[in-house]
Amino acid sequence: MTRVKEGLERLLEDLEDSGRVELDAGTMGGYFGERPLTDKQMDTVNDALNANGFSVATIYVIYRDVDGYRSFTPPPAPEPLDLGAESIRALSIRQPFVEQILRGEKNIEYRSWQVKEPGPLLLHASDTRAGPDAFDDADIAPDTLPYAALVGIVDVVDCLWDEENEEFEWLLAYPRRFSQPIPYKGAASIFRVPIEEIQAALQAPT
Repeated sequence: MTRVKEGLERLLEDLEDSGRVELDAGTMGGYFGERPLTDKQMDTVNDALNANGFSVATIYVIYRDVDGYRSFTPPPAPEPLDLGAESIRALSIRQPFVEQILRGEKNIEYRSWQVKEPGPLLLHASDTRAGPDAFDDADIAPDTLPYAALVGIVDVVDCLWDEENEEFEWLLAYPRRFSQPIPYKGAASIFRVPIEEIQAALQAPT
């Protein structure tokens, strides 16, 4: 059972008992976990409450920063793509983390090195996956995801040094998913992908 379904069951049980629940950062975390819900997940919660005869007056949800996600103000628009360039940089990331980036659930990538230039970055789903706990925490089934493929693009908007953990935080914004994964062999660190091999996907990411 997913964390949203489990949280909804507990929330509906409490509503049946009390008739009213005030949802703040603490109570939302108690029902659905610390990681923020996506807009689609929030719609699911609202629809389920309405279907069970409960109305949502107002929701104020303020999450503290959690691992992999932080509130920050991105640039007003994505960085334009230079389709006339010979290649574009890419980064290989294990699943489910790259899927979380595409869903907007993860907007920080932790690395031991600094990315020096902001701008577009191709997202490559590694053929090596994270452990089972990562998929459980993300509420994603491993077999539903692509591997060893270019899956989308995101903008790197800043790079900060995390003094406590002694690593760099790449701040990400405007994730765009390709309509179809493009099978591709990744590489360590930043690697370059010829524009001509992915031009059609770059012109129409979702």
